[in-house]
Amino acid sequence: VARNPRKELAVGKLNLVGKVAEGDLAREGLDVKEPVVKAVGSDSNLSAKSQPTCQGSPPKKAKLLRIERKRERLIQKGLSAEEIASSMKAAKGKNVEKSLEDFLDEAPKEGEEAAHRLKVKLVPSSEGASSVEYNLYRAYQTAVHQDPPDKLKMDRYKRFLVMSPLKMLPGQSAPSCGLGSYHQQYWLDDRLIAVGVIDLLPSCVSSVYFFYDPEFRFLSLGTYGSLRELAFTRKLQQQLASISSYYMGFYIHSCPK
Repeated sequence: VARNPRKELAVGKLNLVGKVAEGDLAREGLDVKEPVVKAVGSDSNLSAKSQPTCQGSPPKKAKLLRIERKRERLIQKGLSAEEIASSMKAAKGKNVEKSLEDFLDEAPKEGEEAAHRLKVKLVPSSEGASSVEYNLYRAYQTAVHQDPPDKLKMDRYKRFLVMSPLKMLPGQSAPSCGLGSYHQQYWLDDRLIAVGVIDLLPSCVSSVYFFYDPEFRFLSLGTYGSLRELAFTRKLQQQLASISSYYMGFYIHSCPK
């Protein structure tokens, strides 16, 4: 809980409403067991909320107070002890931390009504030489990296992200999709908005490059793509246990980015 530092009471700024007051009370025949504590610059004593609820017992935590209030509301509704216990247990289960896969699975399923649909399609890198991917790459490079358009030729794009020295390896020693170089295409309805270039290797998934439509920059697609690739790595590990790492890229000292 964020607190206002101006309202914090430092020990050095607390005054005892002093010896004189104690003496006055003693002269009146009153028993003084504890000095009265008051904050400098304040017209009120310390908040009663910070005091023990009863002698010798600490104050209750806010979480316990919320639980007690909820139980009281259920009692007022006339629920039995068993029904109250069941309701409290169900509410507790809702607070379980979600995994990455849980969040990704919340996307609308086939047949469910949705304003838009996002589909991730895995294709071999050789299929990345299409005009759709190339035009998306050009738009990304010019808008995000300010590359001059005359240097963004199709041949250069192919050498950079399409051609790969890796050979496709299907079979028992590979996941169902096989090992090799792939493009993960992100389709929003019928529009390609991002592409993740990845290498599937026997021990890891390596993220080679990621580019997206600058019009959708507000969606933080680079972050989303990394999370999707991480979830994909976990899925592949279930098929091939040796895949144990996800590489987000390599450090290149000469690269300004």
